[in-house]
Amino acid sequence: MSYTLFIATATPLYSSNSQDMLEAAMSAANAELTVKIVFAFDGCWQLTTQSGKQQNRKDINKQLALLALYDIDEIFYFMPPEAAKNSLSAISFAQTIERIDEFDSLVNQATHVMVF
Repeated sequence: MSYTLFIATATPLYSSNSQDMLEAAMSAANAELTVKIVFAFDGCWQLTTQSGKQQNRKDINKQLALLALYDIDEIFYFMPPEAAKNSLSAISFAQTIERIDEFDSLVNQATHVMVF
């Protein structure tokens, strides 16, 4: 099955990359593309509840919960920083990618890959 993969790698500290990625993913889903999302490396900070509050930005977790309405059901996180791991363990809607070969497979099987 072909799909478009969106990868979030930036911290929420200095940019609106998380908002931009979600808007692009929802637009792709509206165009009837199959969408998968991966929060990788420092991008995992976007999934923590503290990320928006500390920088006076909106918390994207409420928007992430709405992705199912766009038929975006496959959300993953990969290699979070050690400090973020405890916060991520409580996230029920995202699946963990344990090994680099799983991540590589997800990227290699995608028709299009967009990195934010």
